[in-house]
Amino acid sequence: VTGDWWTFLPLPGFANPDTNLVAMSKWPESWPPDWNGSWFGYWGKDQCINGEECYFVIDDYQNKEFNFYPDSNDLSRGGLGMRVYVRGLQWENELLADALLFRYHIENIGTYFHDKMVIGYKIGGNIGDVGTTGWDAGDDSGDYSKEEGFAYLYDYDNRGYGGYTPVGYFGCAILESPGNSFDGIDNDEDGSEGSGPLITEDMFEPEILNSDDAIVLIDYQTYERTVTSMPDDTVRVYYRDQEFKFWPGKEIEEIPFNMVDDNLNGVIDENIFCQIDDISYYLYLGCKYIDYFTGEGEDNLMIDERRDDGLDNDGDWNPATDDVGKDGIPETGDVGEGDGIPTSGEPNCDLYDIDESDFLGLTSFVLFLWEDIPHHQDELVWNALVPGNFDDRLENANIDLLYGSGYFPMPPGRNEIFTNAFVLGIDEEELFVNKENLENMYKNNYVPTGINENTEAADIPDDFRLSQNYPNPFNSSTSFEYSIPRRTKVEITIYNSLGQKVKTLVNQVQDRGKHQIKWHADNYASGIYFCRIKTDHFLQTKKMMLLK
Repeated sequence: VTGDWWTFLPLPGFANPDTNLVAMSKWPESWPPDWNGSWFGYWGKDQCINGEECYFVIDDYQNKEFNFYPDSNDLSRGGLGMRVYVRGLQWENELLADALLFRYHIENIGTYFHDKMVIGYKIGGNIGDVGTTGWDAGDDSGDYSKEEGFAYLYDYDNRGYGGYTPVGYFGCAILESPGNSFDGIDNDEDGSEGSGPLITEDMFEPEILNSDDAIVLIDYQTYERTVTSMPDDTVRVYYRDQEFKFWPGKEIEEIPFNMVDDNLNGVIDENIFCQIDDISYYLYLGCKYIDYFTGEGEDNLMIDERRDDGLDNDGDWNPATDDVGKDGIPETGDVGEGDGIPTSGEPNCDLYDIDESDFLGLTSFVLFLWEDIPHHQDELVWNALVPGNFDDRLENANIDLLYGSGYFPMPPGRNEIFTNAFVLGIDEEELFVNKENLENMYKNNYVPTGINENTEAADIPDDFRLSQNYPNPFNSSTSFEYSIPRRTKVEITIYNSLGQKVKTLVNQVQDRGKHQIKWHADNYASGIYFCRIKTDHFLQTKKMMLLK
């Protein structure tokens, strides 16, 4: 309409203005003059320990489509007040040859408190095409693994333009996502070994609020909780520019997606609804949470962990090797060095420990015809990215892929990290192996570690499998062996002959390999039972008999 760009634009000063190049480690002519001939690398001045690296900074200051001002100190600024520092990294190591990583450091430099954000990523793959001369994008398909944070595209008939085969797979892996450290929920389920109750469906039921009932009030500026009693008159809760009223006799029930604790238990949006493959469930059902009434879970630092609290949430900070101070470099005598306690900036603590974020991971996935969700239709894009929206029914068409991670708040000055990797594979199995190698490297402080053709085949199961229990029939206990060829969430559940669930044996993310579990059935009646294993793309059931 105005001829202006309403999008993220590169900030000046991060590339040579006399070229049209992005600053890359291998092209000194692309570096800005004030770098004085040195590469401004992720690992420091003139450091590039991978293969190639690029760096640029983008900002949405010129997006003035809407009458919205994200910075009260600068009314000329448009957009959302977001600035993004982007690193592109590629490795020469053979284990990582088919991957390209982009790390987005997102900062709210405005004054507006964004209460509900989502990061979306759109891929238009044209799988099987060979450029402008050939067309084979009309038969694409896609799939995802929520537990792996992995979305990918492939060619439906595995034949590209002109008939060549195999075409291969193109995947997008979320290695690091924003976290929600405010909701009281173990969103990424990494706190399963610590204290805290599990979210159950009875928490979602409506109830009548009575005088003297214990309630939790949240200060939505600091997210501090206060446990108190319901008075005889009205309680008012303020969230941004909204006022919520509660009084004795009112029916209260948690409302998903609004980032507010509607049932006054201190937990926010615990009942986000999800539907995958025509199976309906709740996104956080079975996750641990903090019971603010009893205090259970408050000592579990992996519920609502965060990377700016000065704590070693996951307990992997080693004073013998990591007590090097705020600058991360030993023997400089800076703040925190040698003081015997974790300091933000040191290895395995806060900023440099990705496990200290309550990752939201992959929360939505949509396959769509590219013309159905154009980028300029903000509401269509937003609705497609609603957490819990997993729509992969479209296949064998000219499809695009849209996936998201959210919701999370972004107060002024808040920083969040989103690391996305593009991964290639000749088939689905190789795609997941390459993704796992990259993820292992990322979690190992960028040191490549993984599997290759020299890995013992016996250590890598070929497929998912649940073996028959032994002994069978059994008296008091029986064992199961199962194999998973890649890291994924595993659910192993026992059902009776009526199809009723009687016991959950496993409900967690597990590493690839062979596993064993035992069911102690002393308190169960004789009869026929079924053991079911379920992963993201696998379901198998075994029948067994309990005799007493």
